[in-house]
Amino acid sequence: MLIVTGATGHLGSLIVNRLLERVPADRIAVSVREVPSASWSSPRPFEATAP
Repeated sequence: MLIVTGATGHLGSLIVNRLLERVPADRIAVSVREVPSASWSSPRPFEATAP
């Protein structure tokens, strides 16, 4: 399992996109402050959660 923190930021979103090219999506988790701010992930096959 790979966890990317700050996935809604510029660098974090680039990292997530690159990871999706290399590993299955079910091995990626993202951490965000607010789930609505992760709207860029809507076509992505993973779920964004916030504390």
